[in-house]
Amino acid sequence: ATVGHLTNQFYEVVTAARISVTCATYNFSSTTKMWAALKTASEEPDVAVCVYVDAEKGDPAGVKARLPRATVYRSTILPDGQPVVSHTKFIIVDHEVVLLTSANFSYSAENRNIEFGLLIHDSALAGSIESTMASKRGSLYEPL
Repeated sequence: ATVGHLTNQFYEVVTAARISVTCATYNFSSTTKMWAALKTASEEPDVAVCVYVDAEKGDPAGVKARLPRATVYRSTILPDGQPVVSHTKFIIVDHEVVLLTSANFSYSAENRNIEFGLLIHDSALAGSIESTMASKRGSLYEPL
């Protein structure tokens, strides 16, 4: 394992995508570098971008407006009326590279906070996370 500025390395990982980027965050701040990275990836004709955000804190409509080619899902309301809080944070690139992180997509997380993350190259793990998230569509997440 290595120690470094993993939260800031996501830009290179995401902009290098050739097939797909799937990511999730609780808070998608207007000041994050993730906007530029995801915009670059989503403008590639062969790259599919999928974003999961918390309905209250993640500004899903704002995400869709800024990333019109991306597929955006927001956390939903349970049948008992309680909102689902989507607190997961990860980035998966090309069904292979997985960044699991405590960091939200925000300037603070990228520059000031103490955050923890793991960068893992494992297609089985990536596939498991992506299929788990996809299986929650319609129950915990809804499309915009």
